[in-house]
Amino acid sequence: MRLFFVGTLCLASILGKAQKNDSIFHVNGNILLGEIIKLEYGQITYKMDGMGTIMVNVDRVLTIKSPKFFEFTTIHGRTIYGSIDSTNLEGVININSGYDSNNIHLYQVIEIFPIKSTIFLRTSGKIGIGFNYTKGSDIGRFTVDWNVAYRNKGTSVTLSANNVQTFATNDTVATTSKYDVNLVLEKKMKGIWSWNTYLGGSQNTELGLDLRLKGGLGILGDVIHTNNQRLYGVVGIAPNLEQATVGSAQTYNMEGQLSISYQAFRYSFPNLTINSRLDLFPSLNNLGRYRVDYNLDANIEVFRKFYIGGTFYYSYDNKPASDGAANDDYGFSTTLGYSFHK
Repeated sequence: MRLFFVGTLCLASILGKAQKNDSIFHVNGNILLGEIIKLEYGQITYKMDGMGTIMVNVDRVLTIKSPKFFEFTTIHGRTIYGSIDSTNLEGVININSGYDSNNIHLYQVIEIFPIKSTIFLRTSGKIGIGFNYTKGSDIGRFTVDWNVAYRNKGTSVTLSANNVQTFATNDTVATTSKYDVNLVLEKKMKGIWSWNTYLGGSQNTELGLDLRLKGGLGILGDVIHTNNQRLYGVVGIAPNLEQATVGSAQTYNMEGQLSISYQAFRYSFPNLTINSRLDLFPSLNNLGRYRVDYNLDANIEVFRKFYIGGTFYYSYDNKPASDGAANDDYGFSTTLGYSFHK
């Protein structure tokens, strides 16, 4: 029993060591031995004995070698499975699927995940909170913004929400409420194309909207998708059910959707992210009505995974849900938040 116990411990130790047999060949001539956790946003998350988990920028990598199987996603939307072999070309790796092999430059790879990677490794997100108040105006604003995203085998699921509440200590200033909650599913098709569908709810009392239950189905096309930026558009339909703040009537709307979104990343300290999205919703059953939503979110890292940022939104409805309501609403706020994209 003693021999069995000691032998089991030795075998477990050997297997544990054997897992960290990946090699990163650095441009400074060093060879880093460890375990590739993932590649995302232009950085390799790498686990080493003694040093723990480190981040290596792909532009500092000559080549990589690993016998384990990975899932690769390229800038052209292609998904490849295989192990990694080193090459003599700077910044180039060889992907071996078992029946063929291909050289590919690391700048063409936007994601690498081990086949058996956990849900946690494929999950990213952030939460931000903002508050401001001035005595002169007697108006305060409280904002909350968060999202969680999970990606696996060509599928992306994102749950996001933002809330803006304005208030005053007296009744001379009307309070307003704005929130938006969305569950979005993105499923890769072929090349740059994906299916895009969502369900959600929103409120904007400034525009006379108490509740909008909404959904959408469309086709997403990536114009640009690299390690540091993404530009894509969505075309689809977006039915919704509206409840006005004045009266109890509910209105059903069938709208078209035209969207364009741009995201920019820099994940070397200080991390910087910019998200900009413009949505146009022309009505298909209430001709002449249309809505416009624009959102801008910019964050910069001030401490490991903690960031400060600013958000701006603009909403326009040429025929708001309630009579006498404003046609547009906009606001800007600063936030302090935490991100867990790695």
